[in-house]
Order: sequence, then C-alpha cells, then structure tokens
Amino acid sequence: MKFIFLGNYSNAGLEGFIKNPNQDRKSVISSMMEKAGGTLQQVLMTRGIYDIVVIGEAPDFETISAIKMMIMATG
Repeated sequence: MKFIFLGNYSNAGLEGFIKNPNQDRKSVISSMMEKAGGTLQQVLMTRGIYDIVVIGEAPDFETISAIKMMIMATG
C-alpha cells in the first residue's frame, strides 16, 4: 500500500538540520521505515505550507502509523 506523508520540521529538527547540513536525511528516514516494515520511495523538500513530502510503501495501516510516529519523534 502506497502512502504520502506531508510534514513540517519542528524547531529541534531545524536546529539539527543547521548543525549537520550534510547529513543524509533520506538514509535516516529509509532506515526508520525499514525497521517498522515499510520502504521509502522518495523524500521531497517543498516550499509553502509543508517542508517535506515522504512517499513510501507499507503492508498495512498499522505499519504506516508506526512509521509516522517514528518520523514525527525525530523532529
């Protein structure tokens, strides 16, 4: 099942981005998703209401919810 998350960086997330601008955030998100049982397809940065779009696949809604909570916890 494909899914799309629309998100915004928290203040803590933005601070981490400023401190480590060269960190590969896509691989970090991919690793979290794989641990929860999903796969990452794309990470897109946006302008406007949302900062980031994450596109992925997971077997069910429970896995999607777990992935969302893991990503949100990182800021």
